[in-house]
Amino acid sequence: MTDLYGVRVLAVDPPRRRIRLRSTVVYYDSGSHAPLTDDASFFLRVLRESADGAPLGDAVTRDQRLDEVWVDANTRWFVESVERVATRHFPLTDEEVDELLDDEDRLGFPWEEGLRFDEMTPEAAADLVLSEETNVGADYDVVVTDPRWIEHLTAGDWWRTAAYPTHADQLLAGEAPAVPDLRRPAAVLKPFDGDDERRHLVFSDDGRHLAVTSEEGGEGWGDPRLRCGPPHGTGSPVRRPAALRGRGQRAGSAPPPRASTAR
Repeated sequence: MTDLYGVRVLAVDPPRRRIRLRSTVVYYDSGSHAPLTDDASFFLRVLRESADGAPLGDAVTRDQRLDEVWVDANTRWFVESVERVATRHFPLTDEEVDELLDDEDRLGFPWEEGLRFDEMTPEAAADLVLSEETNVGADYDVVVTDPRWIEHLTAGDWWRTAAYPTHADQLLAGEAPAVPDLRRPAAVLKPFDGDDERRHLVFSDDGRHLAVTSEEGGEGWGDPRLRCGPPHGTGSPVRRPAALRGRGQRAGSAPPPRASTAR
């Protein structure tokens, strides 16, 4: 995969469950570059990248890290918050990106040498800093849900990464345990047998009944203004979908479309 960013750990604060990361864009194309992102999904991928043998590596497998749906649904259990605290050379116009690509003084982010920042030669460390200062980038304070998720990292660690942002579920502080994973249905309703497909749905006003039809353009179906009971304050009934009328259907009326109800 193509590397998109360079990442350096600026500080780690386990008691506060906080890590400060510097992200530097290393991928540019004509008129565009890898985006700066505040999405927590990116930071879970970044933190997991070097976590083999660490608690985060035990909690999140490599396959899960590569599964976008899994990451978006489960980032909330590992990353509590993300705050961008500094931004460099952003935003850029298309013309400025092209000028940056043509800038001979701009230094690309170096390749890993297996050394932490404070172990590098002064010349190599200066080159890394120059790259950070001349490319698009940002610093972030990332708060994790457990200090174990950052215990494998120390200030001075750095690497290139192909990690990218998607769209992690965003919840208010403290709500994660109470909010279900909406990607996993609690129940699956199959109202029809065979090849019939559901085409229109309507709930009763009290939410207790769901009517489903397999017919195209069945009378009264698909109208979002349809009420399934009398208007408030009146005694006048309104026509109900056939699946909700049941035995109350008037004699001589047209047969209802094939429908099913569920509670």
